Amino acid sequence: MPIKSKMSVLSSVLSVMFVITTLALADYTENFNITGNWFKISGDGGMYDWNKKGYTNNAAIPINDKFTADYAKRETNYVHSTPFAWRVGHGTHYFRYECEETVTNFSFYLAHTEGDVPSIQIRYSNNSGVTYNYLYTGTDFLNGVASQVYKQYVSPTLHIVPRPGHKVYIEVRKFDEWYMFVDDFALNHYPIETNTAFMVYPAPAVTGIVGQVEEFFSDSYSNGVAQIGYGHSSNNVGWTWLSTGETNISGGYGATNSFWLMPGKWFYAARWIRDNGAVTNYAWNDHGQTNASSLVSAQYFYFVTSSVHSVIWDFGYPNDTSPTQGTGSISFSQGLSSNWLGNSTLEVSGFTTNQAPQISTNIIFSTDSIGKQNVGFFFSVARDKNGPKKIDIEYNADNSGWSSFISNYDIPQTGCWFMVGKSGNGAFDLKNSLEFRISAYDANSLSGKIFFDEVLVHAPVPEPGIFIILSFIIPYWLIRQSSQIFSIAPITPMAHN
Repeated sequence: MPIKSKMSVLSSVLSVMFVITTLALADYTENFNITGNWFKISGDGGMYDWNKKGYTNNAAIPINDKFTADYAKRETNYVHSTPFAWRVGHGTHYFRYECEETVTNFSFYLAHTEGDVPSIQIRYSNNSGVTYNYLYTGTDFLNGVASQVYKQYVSPTLHIVPRPGHKVYIEVRKFDEWYMFVDDFALNHYPIETNTAFMVYPAPAVTGIVGQVEEFFSDSYSNGVAQIGYGHSSNNVGWTWLSTGETNISGGYGATNSFWLMPGKWFYAARWIRDNGAVTNYAWNDHGQTNASSLVSAQYFYFVTSSVHSVIWDFGYPNDTSPTQGTGSISFSQGLSSNWLGNSTLEVSGFTTNQAPQISTNIIFSTDSIGKQNVGFFFSVARDKNGPKKIDIEYNADNSGWSSFISNYDIPQTGCWFMVGKSGNGAFDLKNSLEFRISAYDANSLSGKIFFDEVLVHAPVPEPGIFIILSFIIPYWLIRQSSQIFSIAPITPMAHN
Protein backbone atom coordinates (compact mmCIF):
# COMPACT_ATOMS: atom_id res chain seq x y z
CA MET A 1 0.00 0.00 0.00
CA PRO A 2 1.30 3.56 -0.62
CA ILE A 3 2.68 5.61 2.25
CA LYS A 4 0.15 8.23 3.39
CA SER A 5 1.65 11.13 5.35
CA LYS A 6 -0.74 13.69 6.87
CA MET A 7 1.83 16.39 7.50
CA SER A 8 0.83 19.96 6.88
CA VAL A 9 2.13 21.84 3.84
CA LEU A 10 4.42 23.85 6.10
CA SER A 11 6.22 20.78 7.44
CA SER A 12 9.88 20.57 6.61
CA VAL A 13 11.49 18.01 4.33
CA LEU A 14 13.39 16.70 7.34
CA SER A 15 10.12 16.05 9.16
CA VAL A 16 8.76 14.16 6.14
CA MET A 17 11.82 11.93 6.12
CA PHE A 18 11.35 11.28 9.85
CA VAL A 19 7.71 10.30 9.45
CA ILE A 20 8.53 7.71 6.80
CA THR A 21 11.14 6.05 9.00
CA THR A 22 9.23 5.96 12.31
CA LEU A 23 8.13 2.39 11.53
CA ALA A 24 9.72 0.35 8.80
CA LEU A 25 7.54 0.47 5.67
CA ALA A 26 4.62 1.96 7.62
CA ASP A 27 1.61 2.36 5.38
CA TYR A 28 -0.08 4.97 7.56
CA THR A 29 1.60 7.70 9.62
CA GLU A 30 0.07 10.46 11.71
CA ASN A 31 1.75 13.56 13.21
CA PHE A 32 -1.41 15.29 14.56
CA ASN A 33 -0.27 18.49 12.83
CA ILE A 34 -3.40 19.46 10.86
CA THR A 35 -5.45 21.96 12.88
CA GLY A 36 -8.76 21.10 11.25
CA ASN A 37 -8.48 17.40 12.13
CA TRP A 38 -8.67 18.02 15.88
CA PHE A 39 -12.13 17.96 17.48
CA LYS A 40 -13.56 18.23 20.99
CA ILE A 41 -15.70 15.33 22.18
CA SER A 42 -16.86 16.72 25.55
CA GLY A 43 -15.89 19.17 28.28
CA ASP A 44 -15.34 22.91 28.52
CA GLY A 45 -12.86 24.99 26.55
CA GLY A 46 -11.08 24.38 23.26
CA MET A 47 -8.18 22.35 21.94
CA TYR A 48 -5.69 23.88 24.38
CA ASP A 49 -7.88 23.14 27.42
CA TRP A 50 -8.32 19.92 29.36
CA ASN A 51 -11.21 17.90 27.94
CA LYS A 52 -12.02 14.78 26.00
CA LYS A 53 -10.85 15.28 22.44
CA GLY A 54 -10.10 13.44 19.23
CA TYR A 55 -8.23 13.59 15.95
CA THR A 56 -9.30 12.15 12.59
CA ASN A 57 -7.24 11.65 9.44
CA ASN A 58 -10.05 12.61 7.01
CA ALA A 59 -9.08 9.76 4.69
CA ALA A 60 -10.81 6.59 3.49
CA ILE A 61 -8.25 4.22 4.99
CA PRO A 62 -7.63 2.90 7.53
CA ILE A 63 -11.38 2.32 7.67
CA ASN A 64 -13.32 4.25 10.35
CA ASP A 65 -10.21 5.22 12.26
CA LYS A 66 -9.66 8.02 14.75
CA PHE A 67 -7.60 9.00 17.81
CA THR A 68 -9.12 9.92 21.16
CA ALA A 69 -8.00 10.74 24.69
CA ASP A 70 -10.36 10.93 27.63
CA TYR A 71 -8.54 13.92 29.23
CA ALA A 72 -5.90 15.76 27.23
CA LYS A 73 -4.63 19.06 25.77
CA ARG A 74 -3.32 19.84 22.33
CA GLU A 75 0.37 20.40 23.10
CA THR A 76 2.52 22.99 21.27
CA ASN A 77 5.64 23.39 23.47
CA TYR A 78 6.86 19.83 23.95
CA VAL A 79 6.38 18.03 20.65
CA HIS A 80 8.31 15.48 18.66
CA SER A 81 7.30 16.98 15.33
CA THR A 82 5.87 20.49 15.14
CA PRO A 83 3.40 21.97 15.67
CA PHE A 84 1.19 19.61 17.73
CA ALA A 85 1.29 16.62 20.06
CA TRP A 86 -0.97 15.18 22.78
CA ARG A 87 -0.53 16.03 26.46
CA VAL A 88 -2.46 13.42 28.47
CA GLY A 89 -3.68 14.75 31.82
CA HIS A 90 -2.53 13.85 35.32
CA GLY A 91 -4.18 10.84 36.95
CA THR A 92 -5.33 7.69 35.17
CA HIS A 93 -6.15 8.43 31.53
CA TYR A 94 -5.77 6.89 28.08
CA PHE A 95 -4.69 7.75 24.54
CA ARG A 96 -6.39 5.49 21.96
CA TYR A 97 -6.29 4.70 18.26
CA GLU A 98 -9.12 2.69 16.70
CA CYS A 99 -9.83 1.30 13.25
CA GLU A 100 -11.70 -1.48 11.44
CA GLU A 101 -8.80 -3.14 9.64
CA THR A 102 -6.18 -5.78 10.42
CA VAL A 103 -3.16 -4.30 12.24
CA THR A 104 0.25 -5.96 11.92
CA ASN A 105 2.34 -3.51 13.99
CA PHE A 106 2.47 0.09 15.16
CA SER A 107 4.71 2.66 16.84
CA PHE A 108 4.50 6.05 18.58
CA TYR A 109 6.69 8.40 20.60
CA LEU A 110 6.21 9.03 24.34
CA ALA A 111 7.65 11.57 26.77
CA HIS A 112 6.97 12.70 30.34
CA THR A 113 7.11 15.94 32.31
CA GLU A 114 9.43 16.78 35.17
CA GLY A 115 8.98 14.61 38.24
CA ASP A 116 8.53 10.89 38.64
CA VAL A 117 8.18 8.67 35.59
CA PRO A 118 4.52 7.66 35.13
CA SER A 119 3.48 4.03 35.15
CA ILE A 120 2.02 3.10 31.77
CA GLN A 121 0.31 0.22 30.00
CA ILE A 122 0.45 -0.43 26.27
CA ARG A 123 -2.31 -2.76 25.17
CA TYR A 124 -4.63 -3.66 22.31
CA SER A 125 -8.12 -5.08 21.83
CA ASN A 126 -9.87 -6.71 18.86
CA ASN A 127 -13.37 -6.31 20.32
CA SER A 128 -13.75 -2.57 20.98
CA GLY A 129 -12.23 -2.78 24.45
CA VAL A 130 -14.27 -5.65 25.89
CA THR A 131 -11.01 -7.54 26.50
CA TYR A 132 -7.36 -6.51 26.11
CA ASN A 133 -3.97 -8.02 25.40
CA TYR A 134 -1.07 -6.33 27.20
CA LEU A 135 2.23 -5.55 25.47
CA TYR A 136 3.89 -3.51 28.23
CA THR A 137 3.23 -2.53 31.84
CA GLY A 138 5.49 -0.53 34.15
CA THR A 139 7.84 2.46 34.39
CA ASP A 140 11.01 1.04 32.81
CA PHE A 141 10.22 2.30 29.31
CA LEU A 142 10.63 5.98 30.26
CA ASN A 143 12.85 5.47 33.30
CA GLY A 144 16.17 7.28 32.81
CA VAL A 145 14.80 9.36 29.92
CA ALA A 146 15.00 13.08 30.61
CA SER A 147 11.74 15.02 30.89
CA GLN A 148 10.24 16.29 27.63
CA VAL A 149 12.53 13.94 25.67
CA TYR A 150 10.66 11.53 23.39
CA LYS A 151 11.34 7.81 23.10
CA GLN A 152 9.84 5.58 20.42
CA TYR A 153 7.84 2.46 21.25
CA VAL A 154 7.68 -0.12 18.42
CA SER A 155 5.28 -3.02 18.85
CA PRO A 156 6.19 -6.60 17.94
CA THR A 157 4.70 -8.08 14.79
CA LEU A 158 1.03 -8.73 15.51
CA HIS A 159 -2.04 -9.98 13.71
CA ILE A 160 -4.89 -7.98 15.25
CA VAL A 161 -8.14 -8.65 13.38
CA PRO A 162 -11.25 -6.87 14.69
CA ARG A 163 -14.05 -9.23 15.64
CA PRO A 164 -17.17 -8.88 13.48
CA GLY A 165 -19.06 -5.77 14.54
CA HIS A 166 -16.07 -4.46 16.57
CA LYS A 167 -12.96 -2.32 16.20
CA VAL A 168 -9.26 -2.69 16.94
CA TYR A 169 -8.18 -0.50 19.86
CA ILE A 170 -4.54 0.44 20.47
CA GLU A 171 -4.09 2.20 23.80
CA VAL A 172 -1.53 3.78 26.07
CA ARG A 173 -2.91 4.05 29.59
CA LYS A 174 -1.15 6.30 32.11
CA PHE A 175 -1.40 6.11 35.87
CA ASP A 176 -0.02 8.39 38.63
CA GLU A 177 -0.11 12.19 38.90
CA TRP A 178 2.21 12.97 35.98
CA TYR A 179 1.63 14.17 32.44
CA MET A 180 2.48 12.13 29.36
CA PHE A 181 3.10 13.30 25.80
CA VAL A 182 2.24 11.28 22.68
CA ASP A 183 3.30 12.09 19.11
CA ASP A 184 4.05 10.64 15.66
CA PHE A 185 1.99 7.49 15.33
CA ALA A 186 2.75 4.91 12.60
CA LEU A 187 0.84 1.81 11.56
CA ASN A 188 0.95 -1.16 9.21
CA HIS A 189 -2.51 -2.43 8.27
CA TYR A 190 -4.51 -4.20 5.59
CA PRO A 191 -8.21 -4.85 4.91
CA ILE A 192 -9.98 -7.69 6.70
CA GLU A 193 -10.13 -10.87 4.64
CA THR A 194 -13.65 -12.23 4.46
CA ASN A 195 -12.50 -15.80 5.15
CA THR A 196 -11.60 -15.00 8.77
CA ALA A 197 -13.08 -16.89 11.72
CA PHE A 198 -12.70 -16.66 15.50
CA MET A 199 -13.03 -19.10 18.38
CA VAL A 200 -14.26 -16.63 20.98
CA TYR A 201 -14.94 -18.51 24.20
CA PRO A 202 -14.47 -20.23 26.60
CA ALA A 203 -11.15 -18.65 27.48
CA PRO A 204 -8.03 -20.82 27.23
CA ALA A 205 -7.01 -23.04 30.14
CA VAL A 206 -10.48 -23.09 31.69
CA THR A 207 -10.99 -25.85 34.26
CA GLY A 208 -14.38 -27.44 34.81
CA ILE A 209 -15.87 -30.55 36.34
CA VAL A 210 -17.66 -33.46 34.72
CA GLY A 211 -21.21 -32.59 33.71
CA GLN A 212 -20.63 -28.84 33.93
CA VAL A 213 -22.17 -27.49 30.73
CA GLU A 214 -20.04 -24.87 28.99
CA GLU A 215 -21.08 -22.63 26.12
CA PHE A 216 -18.76 -22.45 23.12
CA PHE A 217 -18.99 -19.51 20.70
CA SER A 218 -17.42 -18.81 17.30
CA ASP A 219 -17.95 -16.03 14.80
CA SER A 220 -16.87 -15.39 11.23
CA TYR A 221 -16.95 -12.74 8.51
CA SER A 222 -18.40 -15.31 6.09
CA ASN A 223 -21.49 -17.43 6.61
CA GLY A 224 -21.36 -21.21 6.37
CA VAL A 225 -22.06 -24.45 8.21
CA ALA A 226 -20.47 -23.79 11.59
CA GLN A 227 -19.18 -26.53 13.87
CA ILE A 228 -17.49 -26.69 17.29
CA GLY A 229 -15.05 -29.56 17.74
CA TYR A 230 -13.06 -31.18 20.52
CA GLY A 231 -10.47 -33.89 20.93
CA HIS A 232 -7.50 -35.07 22.98
CA SER A 233 -4.97 -34.14 20.28
CA SER A 234 -4.17 -30.59 19.25
CA ASN A 235 -4.42 -31.11 15.48
CA ASN A 236 -7.89 -32.53 14.71
CA VAL A 237 -6.89 -36.21 14.89
CA GLY A 238 -9.91 -38.20 16.15
CA TRP A 239 -11.90 -35.06 16.87
CA THR A 240 -15.67 -34.89 17.29
CA TRP A 241 -17.37 -32.04 15.42
CA LEU A 242 -20.80 -30.86 16.58
CA SER A 243 -23.06 -28.66 14.47
CA THR A 244 -24.06 -25.27 15.83
CA GLY A 245 -26.73 -22.76 15.18
CA GLU A 246 -26.01 -19.88 12.81
CA THR A 247 -26.88 -16.35 13.79
CA ASN A 248 -26.60 -13.38 11.46
CA ILE A 249 -25.11 -10.55 13.52
CA SER A 250 -23.99 -7.07 12.61
CA GLY A 251 -20.83 -7.32 10.53
CA GLY A 252 -20.55 -11.08 10.66
CA TYR A 253 -22.00 -14.42 11.69
CA GLY A 254 -22.02 -16.12 15.08
CA ALA A 255 -22.51 -19.78 16.03
CA THR A 256 -22.79 -21.40 19.44
CA ASN A 257 -23.19 -24.79 21.08
CA SER A 258 -23.18 -26.06 24.66
CA PHE A 259 -21.75 -29.32 25.89
CA TRP A 260 -19.74 -30.93 28.69
CA LEU A 261 -16.66 -33.14 28.60
CA MET A 262 -15.27 -36.13 30.45
CA PRO A 263 -12.10 -35.76 32.59
CA GLY A 264 -8.81 -34.91 30.94
CA LYS A 265 -7.16 -32.33 28.75
CA TRP A 266 -9.33 -31.38 25.80
CA PHE A 267 -8.47 -29.14 22.88
CA TYR A 268 -11.30 -27.39 21.10
CA ALA A 269 -11.77 -25.18 18.06
CA ALA A 270 -14.31 -24.08 15.44
CA ARG A 271 -14.62 -24.63 11.73
CA TRP A 272 -16.79 -22.95 9.12
CA ILE A 273 -17.65 -24.94 5.99
CA ARG A 274 -18.39 -22.59 3.11
CA ASP A 275 -19.33 -22.68 -0.57
CA ASN A 276 -21.08 -26.06 -0.42
CA GLY A 277 -18.07 -27.73 1.15
CA ALA A 278 -15.46 -26.20 -1.19
CA VAL A 279 -13.85 -24.21 1.66
CA THR A 280 -13.35 -25.16 5.31
CA ASN A 281 -11.91 -22.45 7.54
CA TYR A 282 -10.66 -23.33 11.04
CA ALA A 283 -10.40 -21.05 14.08
CA TRP A 284 -8.79 -21.94 17.38
CA ASN A 285 -8.55 -18.64 19.28
CA ASP A 286 -9.92 -15.11 19.38
CA HIS A 287 -7.10 -13.56 17.33
CA GLY A 288 -8.76 -14.39 14.02
CA GLN A 289 -7.57 -17.20 11.77
CA THR A 290 -7.47 -16.09 8.14
CA ASN A 291 -7.77 -18.73 5.41
CA ALA A 292 -6.85 -21.41 7.96
CA SER A 293 -7.58 -24.45 5.83
CA SER A 294 -6.37 -26.87 8.51
CA LEU A 295 -6.24 -27.05 12.29
CA VAL A 296 -2.46 -27.07 12.73
CA SER A 297 -2.36 -26.84 16.52
CA ALA A 298 -5.29 -25.82 18.67
CA GLN A 299 -4.23 -23.19 21.16
CA TYR A 300 -7.22 -23.55 23.42
CA PHE A 301 -7.58 -26.39 25.88
CA TYR A 302 -10.19 -27.26 28.46
CA PHE A 303 -9.10 -29.18 31.56
CA VAL A 304 -11.89 -31.23 33.12
CA THR A 305 -11.67 -32.83 36.54
CA SER A 306 -13.57 -35.54 38.35
CA SER A 307 -14.26 -35.76 42.07
CA VAL A 308 -12.66 -37.91 44.74
CA HIS A 309 -16.23 -38.85 45.72
CA SER A 310 -17.02 -40.38 42.31
CA VAL A 311 -16.85 -44.00 41.18
CA ILE A 312 -14.65 -44.16 38.07
CA TRP A 313 -13.95 -46.88 35.50
CA ASP A 314 -11.11 -45.91 33.16
CA PHE A 315 -10.37 -49.42 31.82
CA GLY A 316 -6.65 -49.14 32.42
CA TYR A 317 -6.11 -52.77 33.50
CA PRO A 318 -6.73 -55.82 31.28
CA ASN A 319 -9.56 -58.18 32.27
CA ASP A 320 -10.37 -56.14 35.38
CA THR A 321 -14.00 -55.00 35.81
CA SER A 322 -13.44 -53.16 39.10
CA PRO A 323 -13.43 -49.35 39.10
CA THR A 324 -10.18 -47.38 39.28
CA GLN A 325 -11.75 -45.27 42.04
CA GLY A 326 -14.51 -46.34 44.42
CA THR A 327 -16.27 -49.69 44.54
CA GLY A 328 -18.49 -51.20 41.88
CA SER A 329 -18.82 -53.82 39.16
CA ILE A 330 -19.76 -54.36 35.50
CA SER A 331 -21.93 -57.16 34.09
CA PHE A 332 -22.62 -58.10 30.46
CA SER A 333 -25.79 -59.79 29.25
CA GLN A 334 -25.68 -62.98 27.24
CA GLY A 335 -24.72 -62.43 23.60
CA LEU A 336 -22.31 -59.55 24.19
CA SER A 337 -18.58 -59.90 23.65
CA SER A 338 -16.10 -57.61 25.38
CA ASN A 339 -12.44 -56.90 24.78
CA TRP A 340 -10.71 -55.51 27.87
CA LEU A 341 -7.17 -54.72 26.70
CA GLY A 342 -6.12 -52.40 29.51
CA ASN A 343 -5.48 -49.55 27.04
CA SER A 344 -8.08 -47.24 28.65
CA THR A 345 -10.79 -48.42 26.24
CA LEU A 346 -13.51 -51.05 26.66
CA GLU A 347 -14.71 -52.64 23.39
CA VAL A 348 -18.14 -54.31 23.26
CA SER A 349 -19.90 -56.01 20.32
CA GLY A 350 -23.01 -58.16 19.76
CA PHE A 351 -25.68 -55.45 19.90
CA THR A 352 -28.85 -55.76 17.88
CA THR A 353 -29.31 -54.46 14.35
CA ASN A 354 -32.93 -53.59 15.16
CA GLN A 355 -33.82 -49.90 15.06
CA ALA A 356 -35.64 -50.28 18.39
CA PRO A 357 -33.89 -50.98 21.72
CA GLN A 358 -33.53 -54.57 22.91
CA ILE A 359 -33.39 -54.40 26.73
CA SER A 360 -32.18 -57.98 27.10
CA THR A 361 -28.85 -57.05 25.48
CA ASN A 362 -27.16 -54.66 27.88
CA ILE A 363 -24.22 -53.62 30.06
CA ILE A 364 -24.85 -52.79 33.73
CA PHE A 365 -22.58 -50.56 35.83
CA SER A 366 -23.26 -50.96 39.56
CA THR A 367 -22.02 -49.28 42.71
CA ASP A 368 -22.94 -49.36 46.38
CA SER A 369 -20.60 -46.61 47.65
CA ILE A 370 -22.15 -43.25 46.72
CA GLY A 371 -24.64 -41.93 49.30
CA LYS A 372 -24.03 -38.37 48.11
CA GLN A 373 -26.04 -35.53 46.58
CA ASN A 374 -26.07 -34.12 43.04
CA VAL A 375 -25.07 -37.52 41.65
CA GLY A 376 -24.98 -38.12 37.89
CA PHE A 377 -24.01 -40.84 35.45
CA PHE A 378 -21.61 -39.91 32.64
CA PHE A 379 -19.50 -41.71 30.06
CA SER A 380 -17.76 -41.16 26.72
CA VAL A 381 -18.58 -43.53 23.88
CA ALA A 382 -17.62 -44.08 20.23
CA ARG A 383 -18.50 -46.63 17.54
CA ASP A 384 -16.92 -48.19 14.49
CA LYS A 385 -18.61 -48.14 11.07
CA ASN A 386 -20.76 -51.20 11.90
CA GLY A 387 -21.43 -50.34 15.55
CA PRO A 388 -24.78 -49.36 17.09
CA LYS A 389 -25.94 -45.82 16.33
CA LYS A 390 -28.27 -45.33 19.30
CA ILE A 391 -28.17 -45.82 23.06
CA ASP A 392 -30.78 -46.07 25.84
CA ILE A 393 -29.97 -45.84 29.56
CA GLU A 394 -32.04 -46.88 32.57
CA TYR A 395 -31.32 -46.65 36.30
CA ASN A 396 -32.19 -48.63 39.41
CA ALA A 397 -31.79 -46.72 42.69
CA ASP A 398 -31.73 -48.72 45.95
CA ASN A 399 -33.33 -51.71 44.17
CA SER A 400 -36.56 -49.83 43.47
CA GLY A 401 -36.79 -51.08 39.89
CA TRP A 402 -35.66 -49.85 36.47
CA SER A 403 -36.64 -46.37 35.25
CA SER A 404 -35.81 -44.57 32.01
CA PHE A 405 -32.87 -42.16 32.22
CA ILE A 406 -31.75 -41.30 28.65
CA SER A 407 -33.54 -42.49 25.52
CA ASN A 408 -32.59 -42.62 21.86
CA TYR A 409 -29.16 -40.99 22.21
CA ASP A 410 -27.68 -40.69 18.70
CA ILE A 411 -24.04 -41.46 17.76
CA PRO A 412 -23.92 -39.94 14.26
CA GLN A 413 -20.19 -40.21 13.50
CA THR A 414 -17.74 -43.09 13.64
CA GLY A 415 -14.40 -43.01 15.45
CA CYS A 416 -15.33 -39.90 17.50
CA TRP A 417 -16.04 -39.59 21.22
CA PHE A 418 -19.49 -38.48 22.34
CA MET A 419 -20.35 -37.48 25.92
CA VAL A 420 -23.45 -39.22 27.27
CA GLY A 421 -25.10 -38.67 30.65
CA LYS A 422 -26.60 -36.15 33.01
CA SER A 423 -27.27 -35.57 36.67
CA GLY A 424 -30.05 -37.51 38.38
CA ASN A 425 -32.03 -34.39 39.33
CA GLY A 426 -32.42 -35.71 42.86
CA ALA A 427 -33.37 -39.28 41.90
CA PHE A 428 -29.93 -40.54 43.01
CA ASP A 429 -29.47 -38.34 46.10
CA LEU A 430 -28.27 -40.22 49.19
CA LYS A 431 -28.84 -43.58 47.48
CA ASN A 432 -26.31 -46.25 48.47
CA SER A 433 -27.11 -48.66 45.66
CA LEU A 434 -27.15 -47.46 42.05
CA GLU A 435 -27.28 -49.45 38.80
CA PHE A 436 -27.17 -48.09 35.25
CA ARG A 437 -28.21 -50.31 32.34
CA ILE A 438 -26.97 -49.37 28.85
CA SER A 439 -28.71 -50.85 25.78
CA ALA A 440 -27.25 -50.09 22.35
CA TYR A 441 -29.06 -50.79 19.06
CA ASP A 442 -29.34 -49.99 15.35
CA ALA A 443 -25.99 -51.63 14.51
CA ASN A 444 -25.05 -52.45 10.93
CA SER A 445 -23.96 -55.92 12.03
CA LEU A 446 -23.60 -57.94 15.24
CA SER A 447 -19.83 -57.62 14.93
CA GLY A 448 -20.09 -53.83 15.08
CA LYS A 449 -18.38 -52.34 18.15
CA ILE A 450 -18.93 -49.55 20.60
CA PHE A 451 -16.05 -48.22 22.73
CA PHE A 452 -16.15 -46.79 26.25
CA ASP A 453 -13.32 -44.41 27.14
CA GLU A 454 -14.39 -43.73 30.72
CA VAL A 455 -17.49 -44.18 32.89
CA LEU A 456 -18.33 -42.21 36.05
CA VAL A 457 -21.01 -42.35 38.70
CA HIS A 458 -20.26 -38.74 39.52
CA ALA A 459 -20.61 -37.12 42.95
CA PRO A 460 -19.14 -33.59 42.86
CA VAL A 461 -19.19 -32.92 46.64
CA PRO A 462 -19.57 -34.96 49.81
CA GLU A 463 -22.90 -35.18 51.54
CA PRO A 464 -23.86 -32.01 53.48
CA GLY A 465 -23.51 -33.80 56.81
CA ILE A 466 -19.73 -33.73 56.63
CA PHE A 467 -19.71 -29.93 56.82
CA ILE A 468 -21.90 -30.06 59.93
CA ILE A 469 -19.38 -32.41 61.56
CA LEU A 470 -16.45 -30.19 60.53
CA SER A 471 -18.08 -27.16 62.12
CA PHE A 472 -17.82 -28.89 65.54
CA ILE A 473 -14.25 -30.02 64.93
CA ILE A 474 -12.90 -26.49 64.29
CA PRO A 475 -12.12 -25.01 67.75
CA TYR A 476 -14.34 -22.12 68.68
CA TRP A 477 -11.44 -20.20 70.23
CA LEU A 478 -9.54 -20.30 66.91
CA ILE A 479 -12.37 -18.57 65.12
CA ARG A 480 -12.77 -15.99 67.88
CA GLN A 481 -9.07 -15.09 67.99
CA SER A 482 -8.76 -14.56 64.26
CA SER A 483 -9.37 -11.12 62.78
CA GLN A 484 -9.58 -12.63 59.31
CA ILE A 485 -12.62 -14.05 57.57
CA PHE A 486 -12.15 -17.74 56.89
CA SER A 487 -13.96 -19.80 54.28
CA ILE A 488 -13.86 -23.51 53.63
CA ALA A 489 -13.66 -24.38 49.93
CA PRO A 490 -13.73 -27.81 48.33
CA ILE A 491 -10.37 -29.06 47.08
CA THR A 492 -10.13 -29.43 43.31
CA PRO A 493 -8.67 -32.89 42.69
CA MET A 494 -6.03 -33.67 40.10
CA ALA A 495 -7.55 -34.29 36.67
CA HIS A 496 -7.73 -37.85 35.47
CA ASN A 497 -6.43 -38.39 31.93
